[in-house]
Amino acid sequence: QISYSNVRMKLLALFSLFAMAVAAPSGEYSGSKTVLGQSINAKISANSDTTMDLSISGVIELSCSDEAYTMSGAEILIDNIAQAG
Repeated sequence: QISYSNVRMKLLALFSLFAMAVAAPSGEYSGSKTVLGQSINAKISANSDTTMDLSISGVIELSCSDEAYTMSGAEILIDNIAQAG
């Protein structure tokens, strides 16, 4: 069974890769990871300097359109990550 903390760690790793450009991201980024035999796939599409589309598939399904984010150095922070919906 995949835990929330495992998924969160994988998302943070993907966001770190996404943020390597340090400038405002643009375009699409994707990746996948197998954890305990279960695949997790993620795709990020930068809409602007402040919003992105985020989707995760595999053992968990998640789709967030126009999700607000903030850059802090080389890190991308999802502004409303603790809010449902």
